Amino acid sequence: MPPFKEHLETSLSRTNKDYNELHDWIDNDPEMSIKIDRHSLNSLAKNIDYVRATWGDEAVAEFILHVVEDIEFRMGDVFKYFGINPRI
Repeated sequence: MPPFKEHLETSLSRTNKDYNELHDWIDNDPEMSIKIDRHSLNSLAKNIDYVRATWGDEAVAEFILHVVEDIEFRMGDVFKYFGINPRI
């Protein structure tokens, strides 16, 4: 996954807000199972509802982009191997 600081920087560049609390909620829970759930596509709808209620609509986009950035980071070698550009 990209470093926590990188998530803050990309949010800041997109929104002029770093969304520190949101990214902290996604990445820094001491329970690994909770962190995994917050990155899981299977839990996306449930987590979007929580994010919207807690931080608003703009934060929902930042939440989704955080998960996408993490998937791209983890899948980078696979994308390269198959010649896939995930940002098309």
